[in-house]
Amino acid sequence: MMDNAALMDQIAAADLSEEARAVAVEVARVLEQPEAAAAESFQAHEYLENLLALPWAEPGPPPSADPEAIAAEVDIGQYAPPFNRRLLVDWMLSAHRAESPGAALLCGPPGGGRRSLARRVAAALDLPAATIDLVGTAGESDVLGAGSSQTRGAIGSLARALAEIGNRRGVIVLANVQWAVANWPDRGARLLALLDDVEARRNWRDQYLDVGFDLTSTLFVLTADGSGALPPEIIDRMLLVDCPGYTRSERSRIVQTHLWEEIKARYDITSPVALGEDAAEALVTEYTPEAGLAATSIALSEMARRVAAAPDGSAPPLIDAAGLSLMLGKPRRYYRDEAGYARPGACRTLLLGPHGSSVQLVEAVPVPGGRYYLTPEGTSAPVNKACDTAYYYVRSRMTELDISARQLFEYGYKINHNLGASDHDAETLSLAVLVSLISALRDRPIDPETAVVGEMNQNGVLMGGPGLAHRLLAAQRAGIRRILLPRANAPDIEELPPGLESDLTLVMVSDADQAIRVALS
Repeated sequence: MMDNAALMDQIAAADLSEEARAVAVEVARVLEQPEAAAAESFQAHEYLENLLALPWAEPGPPPSADPEAIAAEVDIGQYAPPFNRRLLVDWMLSAHRAESPGAALLCGPPGGGRRSLARRVAAALDLPAATIDLVGTAGESDVLGAGSSQTRGAIGSLARALAEIGNRRGVIVLANVQWAVANWPDRGARLLALLDDVEARRNWRDQYLDVGFDLTSTLFVLTADGSGALPPEIIDRMLLVDCPGYTRSERSRIVQTHLWEEIKARYDITSPVALGEDAAEALVTEYTPEAGLAATSIALSEMARRVAAAPDGSAPPLIDAAGLSLMLGKPRRYYRDEAGYARPGACRTLLLGPHGSSVQLVEAVPVPGGRYYLTPEGTSAPVNKACDTAYYYVRSRMTELDISARQLFEYGYKINHNLGASDHDAETLSLAVLVSLISALRDRPIDPETAVVGEMNQNGVLMGGPGLAHRLLAAQRAGIRRILLPRANAPDIEELPPGLESDLTLVMVSDADQAIRVALS
């Protein structure tokens, strides 16, 4: 803690606003009073040190920006349409020159490169950056400060981040903003409103310091597991960038050439212990089949601890697949027997969720003496609607589908699924339910390496769905080889980068009847 004289000299030399200087002088008078209690003196010191730590000086002109260099910097190998990167580059070129730049929202599964991309945004613009992780925060006071009217005031993490970067023209990364929306008493309303309101940013006040501070030169980049958790009126005012994750080969390359070296440095491992190509491939395929690199980093940290704990000279110079098994044990992924999927009525599909996409199994099982269809208790209304559409499509086209009345009126059908009430992609389940019903009715299994995706209406017309990159990555992780997609998604396929052609066969279908023929062929 500074002595009183040094603190007064710093107040005199600081480039404070008129309001901030007046408040600083008022608080400093407490330090000049010999009868001031120790607690009052300590609080005055703490307040002034936090106030003076903010970057009060006017920011200089924005650094020059080369579009090609920026585009190269933000290319981190994610499997996403090229226009995603173009939109981000255009936003960066305009935002860092704007008087009050808006915010960018990077959405995707955990470990999918959102924070890495946010750091690249700052590096590409040659701006200082600080990250505020909102996971674990209790409310807005943790970020925006707690006023002294409470038990004891506390400066917020936003003010601390500004002090850390030392410049108003910097980048603040608000990580995991979905936590604030889900857990804060105000659902993150004040924080999100600050990002969009120019006047609020021009005269922002940390609730502890209670002094106006200009944030109009500060760039905000948000990360979230998915855009569905955020208010649509806020998302509409931000640049939304989808970060679906990495292909298996790209994850293997990042692990071998970058991530392993970074984690070795973290554990101060100086010996040349390399990770073999077969080990990297086994790690991302068998041990950590995820969209991003979060679980992979944890596994690599466990390996690094074992290497660091090994006696000098005993660590192997190259970790191969066999060495990986010795370090991590058998893969902690318990595969289901794919032969179990090869039975009538079982159909796999790809559904979007808050953490990317996943492979789900839909089963239709005939029940003698039953009527219509049944779904598990607690099934949400959108899932029931998808099942309703599929079932009544079958009933309306019994002749065309070669289904006897006896099969439908003497048997009911239990439709099993693992979807929760919060699954917002339930509409795309309808085609998979239809294929599973026809498979059960005809007693013909579906290839277990086939997945069916698509929303249909009561007339069998198929509609395309969003998140194709997420679905394809999930299919690759799960060993799916063939995917049936609505023809309406053909433009999305053309926009995706190469990388999965050798692993996946995409079959475009025009209507429900064609999907049935292809799936059961």
